[in-house]
Amino acid sequence: MLALLLSQLAMGQASADSPALTPALTVGVVELVGVAAPPVHLGVYGMVSLDLLIPLSDKWMLIPSNGFEFAPENGHWGGFSFLILDTPIAEFGDTLLTLEPQVGLIHDAAPTGSGFDHAFFPTVGLGAAFNTPYASWVPTLTTSVGLKGEGVSQGFLLLFSVPID
Repeated sequence: MLALLLSQLAMGQASADSPALTPALTVGVVELVGVAAPPVHLGVYGMVSLDLLIPLSDKWMLIPSNGFEFAPENGHWGGFSFLILDTPIAEFGDTLLTLEPQVGLIHDAAPTGSGFDHAFFPTVGLGAAFNTPYASWVPTLTTSVGLKGEGVSQGFLLLFSVPID
């Protein structure tokens, strides 16, 4: 259903019969690197989110995404909220390639001896979604800046998304 909706949008065939809203479940992995000289490995995070695909026009979709992430290697955890725009750029057989610029806010809780140190990171990113008839694979690159002086980090994400029927 996800790819059907995206392909309808790509071909300008979205209509009143097209699904207005499509919920999706996304899982993925994030490699987080501190941008410094030299770059510093900050953690590998597993993540899960609930997303809602909202058609805006025959070429654009808005995808609010809210989720949770956890890095087992260092005990960091947190939540995130993103707004993603999605627009088709190419079609290869039954695979639709879409471009996904995005903005969001990430919360990270780092363990300390007496609890957790909480930090917030405004984030921008760009993904390229490979949408098949059954699911989507979305490699994404993000850049975040810590609000408490934590510096700049980049995330390299590989996401897998399926519609929730």
